[in-house]
Amino acid sequence: MNATHAAVDLDDVDGLLAADRDGLLRGASMAGAQARATAAALAEGELDALRADQPPRTLIWLADRGNGQTAGPLLAAAVGGSVGVPIVTAAEVPPWIGALDVLVVAGDDPGDPVLVSAAATALHRGARVVVVAPFEGPLRDVVAGRAVALAPRVWVPDEFSLVRYLAAGLAILNVVQPGMQVNLDALADELDAEAFRNSAGHELFTNPAKTLADRM
Repeated sequence: MNATHAAVDLDDVDGLLAADRDGLLRGASMAGAQARATAAALAEGELDALRADQPPRTLIWLADRGNGQTAGPLLAAAVGGSVGVPIVTAAEVPPWIGALDVLVVAGDDPGDPVLVSAAATALHRGARVVVVAPFEGPLRDVVAGRAVALAPRVWVPDEFSLVRYLAAGLAILNVVQPGMQVNLDALADELDAEAFRNSAGHELFTNPAKTLADRM
């Protein structure tokens, strides 16, 4: 007897939303909100403590897993050639780190011993430190008000957090690199527009995401 395979109707909006029990569609649509939340933090002066008379010798992006780790090389590839600050990606604190450097510790676990140790070491050597992670637990305890905290303001599942890290990196560069200007609000608008084009309510023939899903 042949097995019967139910066809997926990608234009059945109610059916798609009902099948999305884990909220993945909503998570995928939150990229703009993440960028806009970072823009708000920048506008409110949360990164002002990073400002200095001279740009840093290096911006070190440190992460050991997940989207935090993915974001570092993407940021370096996207803007590394057009900014005056070398962007170094690392899984541990470089032995040469010092007062001329900015360290970004990026992750989703404030208890991650790699991030906690890195922040402590960098602060001990006089570097400026930015925590792009939930600001709580051991990570908050070890920096004790000596680092800049850029904690997530908009919650999304971990698999959809890449934009938050990239927006954080751009915001940090806006502050530490004179002349670097990225309009995060405009970026958020573009991300919202793309999410709208690919939303469940748009029919397959006008929807790139549904077209891709249908081909797969």
